[in-house]
Amino acid sequence: MVENLQPTTKLVTPKKPKREFNSDKVFYVIVYALLIFTAIIILYPLWYIFISSFSSGARVAAGEVVFWPLISLSMGTRLF
Repeated sequence: MVENLQPTTKLVTPKKPKREFNSDKVFYVIVYALLIFTAIIILYPLWYIFISSFSSGARVAAGEVVFWPLISLSMGTRLF
């Protein structure tokens, strides 16, 4: 019947690490720069909506809110 069921073993030789060329490094720099640029393009509008929700509407309409929310202390008094 089944007599030859012994496992076959192969010797695994370690592979040499691949050499990275300068053109690969340039390619990776370009790819990562494009990824970071795309992430900023996508995330800034979301950030702007978030900071606009904490700033007064007049300041947002006047263009005073660009990167950081301008919070006035009188905004929270209407809620409580």
